[in-house]
Amino acid sequence: MLSLDPALSLLQAVRLTFGVGLGPLAGWLGVSEALLKQAAINRRELPTAAYLRLAPLAAALPPPWNPAPPVRSDAPARPAPALAGPPPTPPDPAPLRRRLAACQHRALTGARALAFLERRQAQAQRLRAVLPALAAAYPPATDARAARWLPQFAALADERLGPAAGAALALALARQRAVELEAAQLRIWLDEPA
Repeated sequence: MLSLDPALSLLQAVRLTFGVGLGPLAGWLGVSEALLKQAAINRRELPTAAYLRLAPLAAALPPPWNPAPPVRSDAPARPAPALAGPPPTPPDPAPLRRRLAACQHRALTGARALAFLERRQAQAQRLRAVLPALAAAYPPATDARAARWLPQFAALADERLGPAAGAALALALARQRAVELEAAQLRIWLDEPA
């Protein structure tokens, strides 16, 4: 579940929630990137027209920005791995401890990579969910900016939810599960707490 820091500006919250870059968001709002950067840190105000174009995105933000419930990810729960009992012969603990340290390091870096991919996928799901509201508020047939940017936003969401992104997420999850399982097995053999 996404939780946003209330100290973030509205623009920062929109960028974090939907994973939209500065350039595409500036294009959608009809302002320059420089103005958008200044507005994101509360040094300048956006024009009223830009705030109106931002409204459908702001309405789709999770709490604390919006009291509506956030878009939920349907990520499956991870089942607990099965571990083996003690090894047939008592092992030398030194190489097992070195390998455990390596596994713990890989688990940390893998968790960061996995969190990035999961966050990116969740952002794309939220972006895809808000696209109909954007198209309803700004019909592409009558709004030139919507005609240009809505297909780009849809392509971004499709790319981040497509088969290649799904494969990258599945591989990262498999690597993470494997290293966690190996570390858990080594802890059992070394009789160390988790």
